[in-house]
Amino acid sequence: RERIKTPRLFLADFDALPRPTGRDAIARNAPLVAAADRDLDSYLDATGDADIFFATDFDLLRRAWARLGGGDAETPTSADFFRRDPLSSET
Repeated sequence: RERIKTPRLFLADFDALPRPTGRDAIARNAPLVAAADRDLDSYLDATGDADIFFATDFDLLRRAWARLGGGDAETPTSADFFRRDPLSSET
């Protein structure tokens, strides 16, 4: 903390994903499992030919950053972030 007086952290990822169907539909923050041509019901159905996506809990990360002494953090959605003017001082 003494070496870095004003630490900054930038994270970007999915802030929301479509709700999965099937077995994983009731789980909190359930992953979306997608093969090239279809969505799968569960990560248990993925046999090496699928991607598994988890939405990031940015509120949890914001609170952890504050507790670690990083200060307050802004957590805009992906859509709100990309609507900003890239030349403004907010970006």
